[in-house]
Amino acid sequence: MSPPSELRERLDLDSITNFIRRGRLRRFCHVERCSDDSVGKKFRDLVDEGQQRKGRPQKTWYQVVDSDLRSPNIDRDLAQNRTEWKIPITKPV
Repeated sequence: MSPPSELRERLDLDSITNFIRRGRLRRFCHVERCSDDSVGKKFRDLVDEGQQRKGRPQKTWYQVVDSDLRSPNIDRDLAQNRTEWKIPITKPV
């Protein structure tokens, strides 16, 4: 039985982490291009005012996307231009 990394390489598949990261960044681009009164932008800025649980607070979607943008050093202003945005998103990290 070969290890999963070898199998992914042989079948030319990307890791699940990169697959999910690209999906988040595609959604981010879509939300950034929407109008300011769209549901996506309203939820992006939503803050939960409920009772805080014990332990470390969960990251918001926007915080996770921000770290996704920092890892390959992608400029968030590129999201306004769909064709330029696709170039860094499709490259493996």
